Order: sequence, then C-alpha cells, then structure tokens
Amino acid sequence: MATVRAKFKLESVMHTVGSREVTLTPVYSNVPESENKSFWDATPSGTIKMWITNKSAWPAFENLGQEFYVDFTPA
Repeated sequence: MATVRAKFKLESVMHTVGSREVTLTPVYSNVPESENKSFWDATPSGTIKMWITNKSAWPAFENLGQEFYVDFTPA
C-alpha cells in the first residue's frame, strides 16, 4: 500500500483549556520550480483540523505559517 505525502501550513491555533485546536491548509506557490507549487497542483484545497491534548506536542504548533509534510499511510 502506497503512502501519500501532502504539504500543509499552520493556518491558526486556538488555545483552549487543556487543548489546542490547530488548523492546517495546503501550501501554495505560483513559482514553477517551487516544491510548494508541485504540492499545490496535487492538493489545491483542503483543511486539517486537530484538537491536541498532548501538551508535549503543543510547541510544534506555535509558529503560524510553519509548513509540515503530512503522510497518509493506510493503517
């Protein structure tokens, strides 16, 4: 089974009691040589929204605009 890789950026973080709500959206670029252009062509739309209660994971989601590779592997 193949893994599918996407590239998303951190769009927003909402701090709530005991959790963080994070929203990621696909990266974008109109520069033909850009890796982000390649990912945008494959995934031009979408949203990943997660509520994270693991406090040790919160620092990974502090910088808006931070880009992440997201791998989808069948479980």
